[in-house]
Amino acid sequence: MGVESPKWTVERTGDSSATVTLRATSLTYQVRMTAGVPGVRYSDNYLDLRPGDEAVIVLERLPADFDPATVTVQTYGSS
Repeated sequence: MGVESPKWTVERTGDSSATVTLRATSLTYQVRMTAGVPGVRYSDNYLDLRPGDEAVIVLERLPADFDPATVTVQTYGSS
């Protein structure tokens, strides 16, 4: 049985920045994200979230052609 990853949305906030809003629907351990491009700076990563928790992560140093669909979120025990 796999662990459910939190739900997330990505919003571009500037030429080289975006926010990722995570919403946990169950207990999640070591939530991590990748943006699919090298050199991105994350305001936070590897989070533990309880059901109902929300976290907003700021991504910086994104390229001009960044595609928000490349953001992936995984948690310990998820596939």
